[in-house]
Amino acid sequence: MIEMQGGEDLRYTNQLPDYALRFHRGLITVFGIISLGLLWLVIYFLTFDFFPVMAGFIFFVFAIIAFITKFSYNNLKQYMNLNIIKHLNHEGYYFIIKMVKQKKK
Repeated sequence: MIEMQGGEDLRYTNQLPDYALRFHRGLITVFGIISLGLLWLVIYFLTFDFFPVMAGFIFFVFAIIAFITKFSYNNLKQYMNLNIIKHLNHEGYYFIIKMVKQKKK
């Protein structure tokens, strides 16, 4: 999604602000830790207590949270790999595409 960034000049970009990057990374970390904890609980219930009904339910919750974690990571990676900048000022119209991995502009 391309959003407006700037005041007098019309500048649109898909670059995420710094606070949004930190929020996404924090969210991915929290979901990752929760999913690892749930996976540990599944293994615990299957090996030590042998309570398969509870392990099955926890595994289902683990699968949902792991999916959300992977989706969030892929979404963030999509924004980080390609930066698009459209800039209109008194000098003209600029359209810049930056490929981060290939380091091309």
